Amino acid sequence: MRQGTIQTLDAKRSFGFLRDAAGAKIFFRRSALTPPASFTSLAVGMRVEFEPASGPKGPRAAQITVTPLEAPPVLSLDALAAYFHSHAAG
Repeated sequence: MRQGTIQTLDAKRSFGFLRDAAGAKIFFRRSALTPPASFTSLAVGMRVEFEPASGPKGPRAAQITVTPLEAPPVLSLDALAAYFHSHAAG
């Protein structure tokens, strides 16, 4: 699977365009989304993984999976207090 970023969305017509890592513009339709993602949950700038395919007018995505964002680690209150105390003293 390749990685890319959503560049444009047309909700009324249920299609959009991705940019892959090399900068190529890739067309996609709502039907290419794999569950549990829905077209209404997409936003410009979201990272996705997709299977490339050929379409009648150029490259397209045959299967798209939204890449979940990585959450930062959760620190305890004691760890946060120690961090701020050590950085405030400097």
